[in-house]
Amino acid sequence: MPKLKPHDPLAPVRKRPDRVKSFLLNPAAFRNQGLDCPALAAFPQELLACKNLETLTIFRGLSGHGRSVIPPEIGGFRKLRELTLGGLGATALPAAIGDLRRLRILDLAYNESLKALPDALGNLRDLETLSVVYSPLRALPSTIGQLRKLVRLSVSHVKAVPPEVFQLTRLEALEIPAVRRLGPGIGKLRKLRTLSLSAGALADVRAELPKLTHLTELWVSGRTRKVPAEIASLRALRRLDLGYLGLEALPDLRGLEHLETLNVAGNALTELSELVLALPRLTTLELSGNPLATGEKRRVDALMRVAPEKRRAALSALGGTKVAKKAEPLVRIEQVTSINASLDMLVADADVAQSFQGIGNADDADDDELVGSDWEKLTAALDGGPAGSFSLPGGKALALTLGFGAGRVSVWAPVGEKPASRLVLFEGAFPEDEESLAGEDRALFLEHIASAPRKAHRVGVVTVPSGRLVLMPSTDGCGDVGRLLGKALPKPAVPCGEDRSGCLVAVEPGRYVVSLEEDVRASWGSGCRAFLTRKP
Repeated sequence: MPKLKPHDPLAPVRKRPDRVKSFLLNPAAFRNQGLDCPALAAFPQELLACKNLETLTIFRGLSGHGRSVIPPEIGGFRKLRELTLGGLGATALPAAIGDLRRLRILDLAYNESLKALPDALGNLRDLETLSVVYSPLRALPSTIGQLRKLVRLSVSHVKAVPPEVFQLTRLEALEIPAVRRLGPGIGKLRKLRTLSLSAGALADVRAELPKLTHLTELWVSGRTRKVPAEIASLRALRRLDLGYLGLEALPDLRGLEHLETLNVAGNALTELSELVLALPRLTTLELSGNPLATGEKRRVDALMRVAPEKRRAALSALGGTKVAKKAEPLVRIEQVTSINASLDMLVADADVAQSFQGIGNADDADDDELVGSDWEKLTAALDGGPAGSFSLPGGKALALTLGFGAGRVSVWAPVGEKPASRLVLFEGAFPEDEESLAGEDRALFLEHIASAPRKAHRVGVVTVPSGRLVLMPSTDGCGDVGRLLGKALPKPAVPCGEDRSGCLVAVEPGRYVVSLEEDVRASWGSGCRAFLTRKP
């Protein structure tokens, strides 16, 4: 396979600048496409000739720093509708930004030195979206009140907002989680659908909450022992996030008849089952990290496993705290870890897996600037789904992802069964980590691991004639398989990182059906299971 292909995004600009309507400079995005385009030392002056430019995206594409990163000539793009300037070194933007009168979207994410926005921002009368997240920006200019068409405002680190923000009556999304105190006026934003703010700011505006009749999502951050009872007046709410606030109790939320998702994880709550029974549309509940009694944890976990309309009958059948039929115990035997949260795995017989070279199957590979053919095959086999079969020199292999995003999968097998005839793979999240689970939380977790699949669907089949099953992150290569098998296999051209880990599991020879369960959220945490079951 060839190295990354050199790419010059300015080539069409030099050829016919009048025809360029969209320009992208994002080295990471190009690299993911197999293209090599390093960051430029400064804003490309050639681009200023593109007077018909409508979309401009520069993300981590300039290596320069300071105020000169974005030149004032940017105001000459009079037809520009979308502007993304992210991950740059500018401490401020030129006032000429205000000349972009047709601009509808302004995204300034990940500008880690940006400290101020110009007053000329108020000239962008057609602006609909303004996002300044993951930057040290602490305040907004008062002229923001002139952006009467603004629909979405997201500022993650701003500590205070001017009262003019409440003149933006078309706002549908307001995300100001770092604002600790908030003056009156939010009740004027009658079209708000999404609101993210701190517990202190929420308390300040409690009297105005009943006016937000269209609010469907509320995210609260910070620390507090209680939240305002007026939350219950938000009858249109579908999602309520109150996680890790330090809450000792919840207000009466029974009026939230449209609520579908509730996050109260990491608080100090001792009772939740009555609330679960009272919310007729609740389908997702994050509750881990609360000091619920064991019986209450069992009740809540059991109630959330059935449809809302069947929960009262289920509670009666449970007898309150009845324990489910004891399942065959499982023990954790191995673990698969990835260098990032996305864990795509190779699942194959050892004799097949040893021919897999991940990203390292080219003689002239240079660092990690290579798209390896085996890696491509595995990725293509997934194609947005949980699993898929693909061919290697040694035979057929299975690509598998549990899709939970924790980057670590534990492998479980029946106690005393060597070799195993079935495996359970688990990828999950906990208040701290899986190893920290103790007492009743660990007991409930182990019950879940051993319990029968619920709503699991078949996603593939893997054949293991040798009785040696390899589970390995897709970015590893034959060097890691060699370590697992104790063989000196040819090393991949790109060395495998030390923080990547696969495993070798002894199983009964045969064909294994692979099935995947829906994500589960419970009192001990949340996660997803996959099942490998040997066909008779």
